[in-house]
Amino acid sequence: MSHNDERRRLPRRRTLLSAAAVHGPEDTVVACTVRDKSVTGARLLIQAGESVPDAFHLIELTTGELHKAQVVWRDSTFVGVTFSESCSLAAPKTPEHKRLAELRTRLTSRTGAR
Repeated sequence: MSHNDERRRLPRRRTLLSAAAVHGPEDTVVACTVRDKSVTGARLLIQAGESVPDAFHLIELTTGELHKAQVVWRDSTFVGVTFSESCSLAAPKTPEHKRLAELRTRLTSRTGAR
């Protein structure tokens, strides 16, 4: 399905949120920007020369939201993802969420994202 097709059940709203795609045992980080978002997914702008795997954690640096993301389409600069789970990192409930919350803190202090 092309990202130009509007087949989703819920419309996405335009956004401009700093984010990080986090994957792998070493928490590899790929900087990205959330350009459109709905409750169930998003369109991400990926920096030139970067790529993300088919599944990863998406941390919205400005809001502290965490999503388990699955890629549903790709093109040269954008990636469309669907969310299987979402939560806030403000009060992490699991060791994994705590680790990702600490990573968000380090990333926001480095980039100044708020």
